[in-house]
Amino acid sequence: MKRLLMATIAALALVACSGDLRDDTESEQTDDVTEELTGARRVYTASNSSAGNRIHTYAITAEGGLLTRGTWSTVGRGTSGFLGNQGGMTLAKNGEFILVVNAGSNDFSSMRVRSDGSLQFVDRIGSGGTRPISVTTRGSLAYVLNAGGTGNITGFRVDDSGMLSRISGSTRSLSSASSDPAQVGFSPDGRWLVVTELATTTVNTYSVGTNGLATGPIVNRSSGLSPFGFAFASDGTLVVSEAFADRANASAVSSYAIRSDGTLRVLSGSVRTNQSAACWVAIPPSSRYAYVTNTASGSISRFSIREGRLTLVSTLRTGTGSLPVDLTFSPTGAALFVHLAGTNRIASYRVGSTTGSLSRVDTIAVPPTANGIVAR
Repeated sequence: MKRLLMATIAALALVACSGDLRDDTESEQTDDVTEELTGARRVYTASNSSAGNRIHTYAITAEGGLLTRGTWSTVGRGTSGFLGNQGGMTLAKNGEFILVVNAGSNDFSSMRVRSDGSLQFVDRIGSGGTRPISVTTRGSLAYVLNAGGTGNITGFRVDDSGMLSRISGSTRSLSSASSDPAQVGFSPDGRWLVVTELATTTVNTYSVGTNGLATGPIVNRSSGLSPFGFAFASDGTLVVSEAFADRANASAVSSYAIRSDGTLRVLSGSVRTNQSAACWVAIPPSSRYAYVTNTASGSISRFSIREGRLTLVSTLRTGTGSLPVDLTFSPTGAALFVHLAGTNRIASYRVGSTTGSLSRVDTIAVPPTANGIVAR
């Protein structure tokens, strides 16, 4: 599945350079969210370059436009290739720090966010395995997903200065030595870690003790094929994309509740996007909608969330050859930022306060190997 996506991105990149970049922006009149958009202040993505991983920073203007604001070294290396992941970078300690994987040097870095949005390198530590692709944090805990070799998750602590330390005995195996994992993430209450595995078609959970040690995995069969990215609603509902092995117009999204024993209860099973290669998921703070990028179709699907159940509301085209991948919301949920891998750009969208519809505001160039995205 990841190889198919990588081939798709490579094959369409040249077409995207000269393709029609118009998008079918929805017509809802959005509220004046200038102040909220500005409140996001910065958007960050990592270069994932094998010559040296750097975080690229973009300011959000009063109108919601994007401006380049410098790059900072993570002191690690990327791979200059497609990682097939969600969560390559994350905010830690209430946004005081950014944690970012360095998949080429088998470690991850902690970067302090200064008051002006610029960054300062703080620390770098081995990931506990090879080819780290996803990192998640909750309070002072962080877990990294290593996709190389047989794969694992490994736990770390993040102190108040952003320094990193490995938790002894925290490494846990995945469900299989060849699971092809995509993401690790904490549940909102911090009691569970979730890992999606494409090759095994499973969505697995690990319980997290008060000592920070994870126990598991508890193996759960995915509702649909190729579970990839996921996000949690505020009530703990887990929303997972299903790429269905990149089959044309077969993608879907499922929602789950985590039972007390770590098993998953299906709330909505494989609700179709009617698009191809649904992979990345984001949910705003309101948790009324879930947004999923359909990479091969060049679109974003919007699902309503009602008592954990999903209903497809709309599909927004992001442009011919745009290949939308990772996406993130501003802290208020008033703006959505989407990495368009086919055109090597990040697009900013205003989010309608009542219906959640999207209106494109701006785009800006990013490195061709960019991976991960956060906003604060």
